[in-house]
Amino acid sequence: MKKLFTFIAMALMAVGANAKEVLTLPEDMGAGKTTEFGNWAWRDVANLFSGAEIAADATDAGVVYYDASAYDYLVIKYKQCSVKTTFGVQYESKGTVGQWGPELYQSTTELTANTSGVVGFQLDATHKSKVYKVFLQSQGEGSIIIEEVYFGSTAEYEADVAANPTEAWYPDTSDFLSKFNGTKNDDGTMTFVNASAWNWNGAWFGDYDASYYSYAVVELAKPVDFTVQFVIQHVSGDDVSIQVQPGQKAAILELSENKNHIKQSALQNAQVGEFTVKAVYFATAAYIQENKDNILYDNTQEIALSGLNPWEGRATFDATTGVLSITGDPDGGAGWWQGSADFSHFDNFVVELESTTVGGEVVVQYVAEVAEASRRANASSKVEFGVGATIIVIALDAANKNAVQQMWIQGNKDASYTIKKAYFAVASATPEANIGTSTGISTIDAAKQQNGVRYNLAGQKVDESYKGVVIMNGRKMVQK
Repeated sequence: MKKLFTFIAMALMAVGANAKEVLTLPEDMGAGKTTEFGNWAWRDVANLFSGAEIAADATDAGVVYYDASAYDYLVIKYKQCSVKTTFGVQYESKGTVGQWGPELYQSTTELTANTSGVVGFQLDATHKSKVYKVFLQSQGEGSIIIEEVYFGSTAEYEADVAANPTEAWYPDTSDFLSKFNGTKNDDGTMTFVNASAWNWNGAWFGDYDASYYSYAVVELAKPVDFTVQFVIQHVSGDDVSIQVQPGQKAAILELSENKNHIKQSALQNAQVGEFTVKAVYFATAAYIQENKDNILYDNTQEIALSGLNPWEGRATFDATTGVLSITGDPDGGAGWWQGSADFSHFDNFVVELESTTVGGEVVVQYVAEVAEASRRANASSKVEFGVGATIIVIALDAANKNAVQQMWIQGNKDASYTIKKAYFAVASATPEANIGTSTGISTIDAAKQQNGVRYNLAGQKVDESYKGVVIMNGRKMVQK
């Protein structure tokens, strides 16, 4: 008899240990899938009633509620909750109607943003025999991974809490592009069309705590030929900002000491125009350190032809056709002014031309510093090109490429060049140089080796007695 009693007791204990009722989750919510939330989004975790729904006038005739009387707690096991979220259960109808429809009795608790763990709450003893549904409602935009939701005993809940303590969790990046009011595109990007310069395209946070993050990042879908300014404003009223320069694809803004109280952010355009943003997000220092180059640069960075300014009175440039015409003598040209731009990521500056009939020169000039031992006043890298040039490659000076002042292309009077594109490139993305071979002057080094050698416009070698236009050292001149 004693043995039989022991067996029955053990069986009852086993039943008690497995008595929890695990709820079946929606297809897009279970099996470790990430559930995404919009701002104040409501998601049904489980509709537990059968029969009719509660009517719009709050009557519940025909509603068959779920009976959870055997349980003490409603519990959720979750991972990577990135937004403060209400977890709750609705019971029977109160018989009244509010702003959002029929009012129901309910019990709730909250999942803290940026956590993983187990959260539960005691069921209302008066109403738990009439459960209508279980729900989640976000208090902002974010996501959560749900592992399990169940009704269970106090002991089961306490055992789960002990085995799965709540832990802080933050994603490496926290996207907030959706907070901006722009044209939302199918690919997830957002386009801003501004009819005035320095238009304020804002994103409201209220009082957001970004303490976990060290940087904010804006990435454009493609570079534009004007400045885009990215601003973070704090509750205290002070701003921090950074600019995406013309031709660049992104900017990384270090957050200030007030980052735990961010009020709003903004994107501004330096001139009338349109720009499309790929992403705006907060990021950890570790993420930026690992991904900085990929964020800021592609393997190439194109320089907009529309930014090529002809030297006044010495050249003209048509950005539509790409034709640069030299009108000055002895030299004329056009340049891209950079101020003091950092192109450290790249190895070369490349200019691609249509086939040329006259030679010229491409130059990269670096910022002049105050007089010091390390002064680099007027430091430059340059390459001369001859007839037939199509690709000119200028190797950037390793010591100076973090401060590029300008790039230009020049030639003698009446020369004309059709520029296809200009860009900075890493070594692996740099095409093979083809800077003209029909004159015998193929590089600046070759020109030095043939100093004083003259060629006519047909590429034939001539001497000093030849009368007419000649090319010497890559430059055109008239011999009389």
